[in-house]
Amino acid sequence: MRGERNDIVLSSPLQVSIMMASIRKPVYALITALALAAVASADPKDFSADVSPVFQGLSSGTGAVPMAVTIENKGPDARGQIIVGDETANVRYPIDLPHGAKKRVITYPSQSMYGGMPLQFTLDTNQGRMEIPFAPNASYIYGDSNVFALIGDTAGDLGFLRQPSRNETAAPGQPAAQAYFDVYCKPEDAPDRPIAFGTIAVVVLGPGSERLSDDSVKALKMYTLTGGTLLFVGGASAQLLDDRRWADVIPGANFKTKTTTAPGFFAQIGGSPLNESFTVSAGTPRNASRTWTRDGMMLASERPWGLGKIVFMAFNPFEDPFVRWQGRRKLFANLGRPMDFARSRAMIGQYMVSNTDMYYSGASVPATYSGPVTAYSPSNRIQDDPFDVELPSWSRVFYILIAYLIIVVPVNFIALRTLKRGELAWITAPVISLVFAGIFLNQASELYSARLSTATSGLMIVQEGMDASLFAGRTQMFFPNGGAYDLKLSNVDELAASDPYSYRYEGGPKTQIDPVDTGTILVPDLRASNLAFEEIGYRQIFEKSKFLQVERNGAKVRITNLSGANITSGEVYYKGGRVAFAGIPAGQSITAPLPSPGSANNQGDLVLANTVRNQTMAIMCFVENVKPGPQIGNEVSSRSQVRLAYFCNPAQGAVQ
Repeated sequence: MRGERNDIVLSSPLQVSIMMASIRKPVYALITALALAAVASADPKDFSADVSPVFQGLSSGTGAVPMAVTIENKGPDARGQIIVGDETANVRYPIDLPHGAKKRVITYPSQSMYGGMPLQFTLDTNQGRMEIPFAPNASYIYGDSNVFALIGDTAGDLGFLRQPSRNETAAPGQPAAQAYFDVYCKPEDAPDRPIAFGTIAVVVLGPGSERLSDDSVKALKMYTLTGGTLLFVGGASAQLLDDRRWADVIPGANFKTKTTTAPGFFAQIGGSPLNESFTVSAGTPRNASRTWTRDGMMLASERPWGLGKIVFMAFNPFEDPFVRWQGRRKLFANLGRPMDFARSRAMIGQYMVSNTDMYYSGASVPATYSGPVTAYSPSNRIQDDPFDVELPSWSRVFYILIAYLIIVVPVNFIALRTLKRGELAWITAPVISLVFAGIFLNQASELYSARLSTATSGLMIVQEGMDASLFAGRTQMFFPNGGAYDLKLSNVDELAASDPYSYRYEGGPKTQIDPVDTGTILVPDLRASNLAFEEIGYRQIFEKSKFLQVERNGAKVRITNLSGANITSGEVYYKGGRVAFAGIPAGQSITAPLPSPGSANNQGDLVLANTVRNQTMAIMCFVENVKPGPQIGNEVSSRSQVRLAYFCNPAQGAVQ
């Protein structure tokens, strides 16, 4: 038997070219694979990276915790991103790393109240990918209202907060003293975003804090606006009091150094007398709602700032003789009142997404909402308002599929066999499929005619005299068509999205948010499927703060609308009393009666309660045509409402 030859005979130029093409493809593929492998396996010695908490002692909590990622590039120029998150959500931080560069990027990961998935930090560049080692080196902090932070040159000065002093020891059967945590940050390392302070109840500005950057100063003012407490200290060399950036904030002015004693004050506020003399930055109260004095000398003062407060101690509690005094812990607890932060956070939480997994903060706190609500009109067309329509539930989809399988297979074939017309199965099966497709289409038929739509609601917080304001709220979105969307966000400091383990609407597909943090949070590539619903919550900074001008004249108050939009309705809050007023067109003014102090129960309204405690005034109203958040699609005005909380500077308050 003649053996067959396997020689290849190239008898024409065409065969040659085909042969070479068939060889090139695998060769090119091999070269590409080798190149990708070379990038993926880039020498890790090119990069050195580590993760450390921005605040010493704070690496986990119920909200966003700032973590500094320091990266040095010893290899070729690189460009990429730092990816921070866990298995449920990630945030990307773009970074350029030229050869020899060493950069520090502050990230803001969040862990759930019960620890959640372990955080992961990854450097992903065009020169390779590497996991950055990270292990929390501090104990978990339960409850944000317990954290005091000191920004200054010395760490450890707040250590006395950890253990109750002898005068705070609880009697048998009485609750134990509140536990506090102390954390620290150097002024030059301080973050420049309000979100960085979102788990801290009280921020103390110690010696050296005059070196804070301008952006950090702005961030601290915004943190206070949303419920934080900012505490200034005086004493023999309080350079911070001469910092003009704080002149509009500190509840005092005209400071001079003096020496005094005040045993009665310290016995009252700290539970233990201090009989030694000490140095104070004596001054005059300014915009203070409460002042503590001795012989006409101001020892401490307080003023409201939005939902938060500013506290000034005229002395330095970190120097002699205070370091020997047993009342320092109680002094900080009474003047700082850290639980005020928890209440403010709960109030803001009601305006953000409920039942959420926060990319940048702890779980939202559901709360009741007081005030008028824009009614939904059933006459609105679905094309203009798709939020009243829900996709079919999974159970309904399941039962329809079961019915289809039963009819298309056993029922269909049994019926045709009985009629001895089995050859018609190729006609009846498609017809049955079309019928059930129509049933599915009918379940969401109204949504197919709807447009890309949004509905936004929330609270705009404004402090008289402050250059910026903050919006805390949520936006519902409906995407009729699948694809990638840029939400066109601006100045967003904090973002929340629906739970990654669940669906926004029962049976609805989950969108991919994929946020990018460039100093503010962007969502340039949201991936949505057809007929997708999504809801995000966020805090957004607005440079505009001149929404209103408020002038008190005896028993009346004149309110001028400077917002450029109509105000539909509102209320004047004053020392616990409230009175409603009608709408104010843009650019116009009204005069309303000043409510009698304490004439109304606060009914859980934190803003009203603040006017009682601070003996001050606030304006609560609804503003039209203000569109925070995503700048896409058709806004459903009947479902959108922005509530404005305008806090007035206090008149000179009580002296104690």
